[in-house]
Amino acid sequence: MKLLKHLELSLKKIINKFIFSERRAIKCTSYKNILSDTEFIKNTFHIDNINSIKILLLRQDRIGDLLISTPFIKYLYQNMPNSQIDILLGRANIGAKSCIEQYPAKIWCYDKKISNSIKLIRQLRKEKYDIIIDTLEAVSTTSSFIIKYANPKIAIGLDKEKSGIYDYIVPLLDRFNTNITERTANLLMPFGLNINKLDLSLDYNNDEFAKKKSLIKDCSKFRFGVNLAGSSESRFWGIENNIKLIEFIKQKYKEAEIRVFATDKYDEVLSKLKDKFNDIITDKCSSFDEFAFEVSLCDFIISPDTSIVHLASAYKIPSVILYIRKNDMKHQPWYPYKVNFISIETSEDSIRNIKVEDVSNAVEQLYKLENFNNS
Repeated sequence: MKLLKHLELSLKKIINKFIFSERRAIKCTSYKNILSDTEFIKNTFHIDNINSIKILLLRQDRIGDLLISTPFIKYLYQNMPNSQIDILLGRANIGAKSCIEQYPAKIWCYDKKISNSIKLIRQLRKEKYDIIIDTLEAVSTTSSFIIKYANPKIAIGLDKEKSGIYDYIVPLLDRFNTNITERTANLLMPFGLNINKLDLSLDYNNDEFAKKKSLIKDCSKFRFGVNLAGSSESRFWGIENNIKLIEFIKQKYKEAEIRVFATDKYDEVLSKLKDKFNDIITDKCSSFDEFAFEVSLCDFIISPDTSIVHLASAYKIPSVILYIRKNDMKHQPWYPYKVNFISIETSEDSIRNIKVEDVSNAVEQLYKLENFNNS
């Protein structure tokens, strides 16, 4: 058994050494645009101007990760409107691609099947990308593998462990004092863009949804959106807690409408809630776009930590968010951005121990802060 473990670790070291091979690893220290030097462009890309440059963005993770990247993608596109900018998404976030479809020329999709991965790598290599930008904050073997085999002339990423796989390393902003949206957008630094001078508000079809809302006849009721769970069981607050919360909202805000959001996994919980409260809305959404639109109709969100947090940021909806925050966590939770919120946090393995009273008090406090009664 020990021998097998030793062989496994040795093989892993060999693979990692091969995948995480060093490139130039130049640390960015200023907002100088690396593409502003004509000689550099000629010598590096063997072209006369940046209009011929092909760029690939790596964002093959979750929906929330894609949502917080929308400002970065928007400004990169605006800064290089004539370049081909493609993006690699994953099976977990391809359903939210409409928030960035207006920008990339091509959207690739990564899945973990070996045969599909090999085919994808070959396709990416044939594209001959000049620049690959790894937008992930954590070390990613997948990103490293793609950079290795797609073999761009330049690779760009954030400063982290094993960042030697990049040619240009962008400073990782303080993970306790900056929002994940800002840390990701700082990848604009090598292109001469200072995030302190940019509006990094999130966007998920905001203009389109605003037009759709204007066509709805009865949109005057105040609407609470209650999201039952995040991506794991540890982010499910429990049916009894949600029942007590809904009872509080109905008693405190009698004229308000309540919509409950949940995935298919929680159909049974939704059914029980519907039996107890026959006037709550529990319509099923057939796509993430439909879900996002329903969220945009809300005036107030209560949710565990999940992608709805970032939709609330996009639509400027105040929210009360339930977080798991371990004592050894090396960054702040992915809080909402540029919108009022209250976070309720636990250091335990599940949010179930968070008291209903604490959530109810937070709802009441934020409701008063927003001055909804006088709006």
